[in-house]
Amino acid sequence: MVKNTGGNKAKGFARKHEKPIQSNRIRMVEDPDEKYAIVRKIFGGSICEVYCDDQTTRQAIIRGKFRGKGKRNNIITSGTVVLIGIRSWATETKTSKQEQADILEVYSQLELEQLKQKPNFPVDFLESSMRELFGNSSAGEKNDHFEFSLIEKEIIETSTQVPVIEIDTDIINIDDI
Repeated sequence: MVKNTGGNKAKGFARKHEKPIQSNRIRMVEDPDEKYAIVRKIFGGSICEVYCDDQTTRQAIIRGKFRGKGKRNNIITSGTVVLIGIRSWATETKTSKQEQADILEVYSQLELEQLKQKPNFPVDFLESSMRELFGNSSAGEKNDHFEFSLIEKEIIETSTQVPVIEIDTDIINIDDI
């Protein structure tokens, strides 16, 4: 038996919880009910709002696979690209304003770059929705509306000047010290 001593929560990261290594194949859309989407909002619990590649907003449920121990490698935040499965079998209710879907896959930045190389991935959807989500700045950078100018820097530089005190050199002889 492996002894997991020391460290913070060392037993939780033990090898006994590892799953078999899966292939490095990236999951693509395989069914008409599967769509690429970008997470817009996290509502709490296991519910988030996603914007799909067919220009519709849906309510997505984060499955247990991506929570708990599985959360470590599948962090879902605003702006994360995911693959969702639409619940076409579910009946529409009057209380539900948005169509529900399940999150099937969470793409990392490395996987996202590989997806962009695929011919059937909607790159234009990704760029336009990122621009819409984060403003006019480049994708991945939030626009915080902070502007830095040199005027503030000049004020700080002039206020930090140390007054110069003149010392009479006739009274103090450096060789006597």
